[in-house]
Amino acid sequence: MKIKLLKKYNKLLALLLSLLGFTTACFIIGGAEYGTPHADFIVRGKVVSEKDSRPIKNIRVIMRDSTSIYYRDSINTDMNGIFTLKITGFPMSKNFNIDLKDIDGTANGEFLNLDTIVKFTNPVFTGGNKHWYNGQTEKEFDLKMKPKL
Repeated sequence: MKIKLLKKYNKLLALLLSLLGFTTACFIIGGAEYGTPHADFIVRGKVVSEKDSRPIKNIRVIMRDSTSIYYRDSINTDMNGIFTLKITGFPMSKNFNIDLKDIDGTANGEFLNLDTIVKFTNPVFTGGNKHWYNGQTEKEFDLKMKPKL
């Protein structure tokens, strides 16, 4: 008697669960979205000599998210000492470490390495798509490197 009763309960439970699965799968509000909110953090700047304010080319500029070793970008400065770096991350206040290294030896003169921090505190994002992409925010600044003696 107990076995028959348990079999009936199992069938009833299986029917209810399958109906529950169909009803939740067919009810769509605004379409399905998958992912994590993200935004682009862009840092632009110019690297110049502290001694005579001339632009320095071929300086390696490395941008790292201060909370992760995985999120980073790097570039060499162009002929005018200009660089642009971008890291995509979760849209919130963030700090990024910026490391500058003279990699070309004596070609442009020798300069000491420089480390600094860029803070995006309460950033304002523009150009988002109203879904997971919140847009981009930018900081721009000049960096002065000291020549080696």
